[in-house]
Amino acid sequence: MNKCYFSIIILATLLIGCGSDNFGDEIVQPIAQEEPSTQGEQENDAAAPVVNLTVQQQKAMTQNNDFAFDYYRTVSMSEVVKDKSFVVSPISLTCLLGMVNAGASGQTRQEITRMLGSEGSNCAFVDELCSLMIDKVPLLDNSVSLGISNMVVTNQPVSLSEAYADLLSEYYDAETSTLQFATPEAVSYVNEWCRQHTNGRIPSIVESLDGSIALLNAVSFKAPWSGKFDKNATRNESFTREDGSHLTLPMMHRDDLCYYYKGDNFKAVGLPFGNGENWSMYAILPDEGYSVDEVSRSLTADAWQNCVSKMTRGARLVDVKLPRFTVQSDVQLRDVLKQMGCESMFLPLGELASMTSLGSGLSVGMVKQKASIEVTEEGSEAAAVTIAVIYTSEGPDAEDAKCRFYADRPFIYLIQENTTQAVFFIGTFRG
Repeated sequence: MNKCYFSIIILATLLIGCGSDNFGDEIVQPIAQEEPSTQGEQENDAAAPVVNLTVQQQKAMTQNNDFAFDYYRTVSMSEVVKDKSFVVSPISLTCLLGMVNAGASGQTRQEITRMLGSEGSNCAFVDELCSLMIDKVPLLDNSVSLGISNMVVTNQPVSLSEAYADLLSEYYDAETSTLQFATPEAVSYVNEWCRQHTNGRIPSIVESLDGSIALLNAVSFKAPWSGKFDKNATRNESFTREDGSHLTLPMMHRDDLCYYYKGDNFKAVGLPFGNGENWSMYAILPDEGYSVDEVSRSLTADAWQNCVSKMTRGARLVDVKLPRFTVQSDVQLRDVLKQMGCESMFLPLGELASMTSLGSGLSVGMVKQKASIEVTEEGSEAAAVTIAVIYTSEGPDAEDAKCRFYADRPFIYLIQENTTQAVFFIGTFRG
């Protein structure tokens, strides 16, 4: 049985909306109307481009963030990562589904656009948003390294339809290669490309390579803090898990200006990267007596943007403790996508026929995502890989003036680009 193989690797970039108060509405007023320290800023950042979204793009990306948080919650409930630390890349999945959607029709396309929050938009609109992220966002801050690369590999003698190949080239800047998939050399080639384009953080994505076509997108992220943690201030301290057990972790410490917000049952801190304007890592710490899952239930695009907009009105002195940590995740997403309302693409309904000349029985089989993040005193480095296999028939089934933010119990974290409000990574650290 012939199979059509798609693998896609990408990092997350989901935009956040505005308005709602249901994620908490108590704001600690800033005592200093200053920006957080930017000792890592580079002089040539002044020439960096600005990304201006249209009203329609902003609306779609805001809606897409609800998909991002829903994706995060659904994965967090899966047996593979339940009660464990994990990280996912929602925009990786968005771009994967966007590329599938570009070759889809009927119920499959309706389900994908509905799940991504772009129902009513045409397919090209999703491609344009992905193109914006690929071409523009990596240029916003010269002190932040963001690499996004794409490749299309075909198994002789299969070829993409001309229209589909042109679309992948125009919107995703995809390289092209031809391999003999059933060989160890083909597996090595794909995995080596993956390793190189994620700075070694995701060293492999496949153990074997059959099927007909593989699409890959690799994204790597590396950024210094604007105000670094002093390594000499890092101490081994107690971290309390949600079950009450304790472990000892290296806890980084800084006492500096940064963004801070106090909600109904959590507190949040924003730590800038690079030039201090474009990129931030946000940590969301539940109050004593509340769990990560309880706080995440009200985490929506509007609620989070309301939190961020209040937080960034002004910086304040915050005594921050944050674990130095590395998290890696490998999550199967077939059941996750079905739970989120995207089922038709897993059935041979003939709605992916425009991708190739292989016939009308194409369907998505396996979907999984690998992601990795490392947070240290210097900054953060992260990468993500998402792969989808497409078959030719149905595949396998208020406080003191100086605030305290001590992340000594499980917390949620996000890496976000601020001018576009794009969230590249989101995860939970549980120790």
